[in-house]
Amino acid sequence: MEPRQVFRDFDGPADDNPARFCIVCGAPLEDAGDEAHRYKRCSACKRPHWRNPSPTVTVFVEKDRHVLLCLRSARMLNGGKWCLPGGFIEWGEDFITAGRREVREETGLEVEIKAILSIAANQHTPDSSTMSIILLAEPMSGEPKPMDETDAVRWHPFEEPLPEMAFAHQEHIIQRYLATELKGAPVDPRYARGIVSK
Repeated sequence: MEPRQVFRDFDGPADDNPARFCIVCGAPLEDAGDEAHRYKRCSACKRPHWRNPSPTVTVFVEKDRHVLLCLRSARMLNGGKWCLPGGFIEWGEDFITAGRREVREETGLEVEIKAILSIAANQHTPDSSTMSIILLAEPMSGEPKPMDETDAVRWHPFEEPLPEMAFAHQEHIIQRYLATELKGAPVDPRYARGIVSK
């Protein structure tokens, strides 16, 4: 199965940058750039105000030819559909720590991140664009259970068809993994939690 890295759940143009004033000096922003790369720039200090995709992690947790799936809470984007655990990388947080934290917050499991499977660019809604690092993990301790953002959590057998998935990039990565069992690029856990080990 061919790899795919770009997904557009939303088919229209992205919303314009809603920023109006400089976050440094408070002066009004002005349009800058060209047709291909528009951005806002401060009219006084000239600081650029980029509108970039938000970095996220998506975690493929594997155990005995099962993948861990979460049923998204109704209040979440695409609520009532299934997904892999994941979410936004917080400021100052590395992607390995973010992956562990997101799995813990959504399922109660502690996991070890083993590899990077892929990276996907997503346009979910007119004002939501993400760049997601898809990670391969294995469970270390705990039993999966629903948490604040999930209504159900389950180990889904590789041999069974997938339920209705919330995100196209996650469905693709699961299908590609099952077709190829590609283990991805190994991660270096020494750099997790912002600490570099010798």
